Amino acid sequence: MNFIAKKVPTDQRILAAFQQLIINNGYFGTTTKKIAAVAQINESTLFRHFATKEDLLNRLLEQNQTDLITVINQFQISGDPIADLLRAAKGYLNYVDTHRALFLLGIRESYANANLNQAIRQAPELFNQLVFEKIMTQYHLTTPSEKAKQQIHLQNFFTILFGQATLKVTYPDSFLTKPDEKFLNENLRLLAQEIFRNQNT
Repeated sequence: MNFIAKKVPTDQRILAAFQQLIINNGYFGTTTKKIAAVAQINESTLFRHFATKEDLLNRLLEQNQTDLITVINQFQISGDPIADLLRAAKGYLNYVDTHRALFLLGIRESYANANLNQAIRQAPELFNQLVFEKIMTQYHLTTPSEKAKQQIHLQNFFTILFGQATLKVTYPDSFLTKPDEKFLNENLRLLAQEIFRNQNT
């Protein structure tokens, strides 16, 4: 158990402790008593900031949505479709790193919480929106058959990207798990090249 430094503001300390415990114990295995202990505060202090554990989860979900929207809004087209697709993928993997606790909850326990289920599902949906609205519409294909092939390749791209995110947070020591940069440059680059193989930009 890693205690959160007391110099950190109380709200942030509580949220950091909550996320750490979620990663280790899951949502249902995390109690307000444990959160207070890791945050180095009294349980009564925790309740002055967050009335319930559900309030803590809702705060994390709000932060999650804000960060997703920021990633979407800050993404800029470079003119290189392969580089753009890989940058979008890297942004998603960085998002998963930042929100590891929620990502793990989505895999383990979202079945038991409708709000959590919706929030976790929102991440790949917004990433899909980023790719289609900011990347794919910028680079036009010439025939319906090329568009159909592109859709299949993009489904493969999303599936493999989600698999990498899932592996690195659930089985970080697996032989299947690669460092993100190596994964992007070796695995996803091949897919991105195939998606835009006949593309004239």
